[in-house]
Amino acid sequence: MSPRRPLRIQTALCLAIAVTLASVALGAGAIFEYQLRRAYWQAGQLRAATLAEAYAAQVADLLQAGRLQELAASVDRLRWPSDVRFVAVLDADRRAIARRGAAALVDRYLDLPQDERPVQQVRVAWVADPLDPTRSQLILAAVPIRAPDSGPVLGTLLCATRAAQPSMLIAREAWPLFAGLAAIAVVGFALGSLYLHHSVVKPLVLLGRHSRKPAILSQANELAAGLPGEIGDLAKALTDLHVDLEQWRQRSDRMKHDFAVRIQTETARMTRELRQTQRNAWTDPLTRLGNRRLLDEKLGEIFQAQQRSGDDLAVVMIDLDNFKPLNDTMGHKAGDDLLKFAGELLRQCVREDDLAVRYGGDEFLLLLPGASAEDARTIADRTVRLFAQQTRLLKIEPRPSMSAGVASIRDHGPASPETLLLMADAALYTAKRAGKSQVAVYDQHLAQLAGH
Repeated sequence: MSPRRPLRIQTALCLAIAVTLASVALGAGAIFEYQLRRAYWQAGQLRAATLAEAYAAQVADLLQAGRLQELAASVDRLRWPSDVRFVAVLDADRRAIARRGAAALVDRYLDLPQDERPVQQVRVAWVADPLDPTRSQLILAAVPIRAPDSGPVLGTLLCATRAAQPSMLIAREAWPLFAGLAAIAVVGFALGSLYLHHSVVKPLVLLGRHSRKPAILSQANELAAGLPGEIGDLAKALTDLHVDLEQWRQRSDRMKHDFAVRIQTETARMTRELRQTQRNAWTDPLTRLGNRRLLDEKLGEIFQAQQRSGDDLAVVMIDLDNFKPLNDTMGHKAGDDLLKFAGELLRQCVREDDLAVRYGGDEFLLLLPGASAEDARTIADRTVRLFAQQTRLLKIEPRPSMSAGVASIRDHGPASPETLLLMADAALYTAKRAGKSQVAVYDQHLAQLAGH
């Protein structure tokens, strides 16, 4: 007894193709049957339409001449094949003037609403035949009756025929073909399925289980040796591949962990540096207050937010009086020390949400969200007094002091953040004109007198 040859995947694929072809053959037979029946139905429709047009041509002259009695007699003498159920002639008003055959079917047609009757063109429709339970359907053809000279429509001729069935002879001839195709398809499918199950599907299932949940190396090699032919070779290659894959997976996990730690550390460092860079870009290096760039970026945003929420926003514009004489007399270091003190004082006098900015040179600005003009004036008065107490220790005349101008959204109604700054600046100018070391709230009348 010769040894059993191992299964080749190519053989299994050929068998699968053979099974597919058997299924296609069965499908082809079914399509053939469908096309045969469809051709029979179309032939029946064509026959009904042809009979209706022939009858209409025979009665057209009599209908045009108005000889209705002769028309009725002519209808009774029409050639009457066995499959014709009725013929009816309707006048232009769609009333029956002559009929022959199943009167109940004509009456049923005449009972239809006018807009549902097929007239004015050749129409073929399927209707039920209630008088003949052995026939499920009738073919109803309706054609217009025209004068021989193709004049206007004189009426409509109805002709109903039985829906013919494929002849039993053709069915008997086709049945052995269909039966043979079906038998071949069933047997081929059964044998092919059984062969594929034992020779291909079952080994592949074992191989799939091995690939999803691999055993230890010795068990995997034993499984590979027990599988037939090329599937066994594939199982052995899969075992070797799994060993390599497991090693690579371990390396990949270590690399991913190291990479994630490195990215997290680098991201944290870059975030710290970015925040520090942003703080440096927004901070005045001498006073440690916000700088003009910070004000330019935040003023419009804060102004719009306060307007949308309906809250107030106050601005205090501050200027150091007599700062230049101090700088010229005692030197730039003394001037820088005074600016540093002013910055520290302003940081202590404002709330956490407020913004203190060195506006430029010896000018400062306080942005106070939620504060009214009166609240801002109170803060500015306290700041001016504290600054004056410190400068009393300076042995210089005139002694440096602070002047401040106040404006707010609710009290003064600026249309833009720039207008709010101009109002605060105008109030500062009013305070300086009043004798310095004072706080003034914006007043439109005084600003107009001063030319602001």
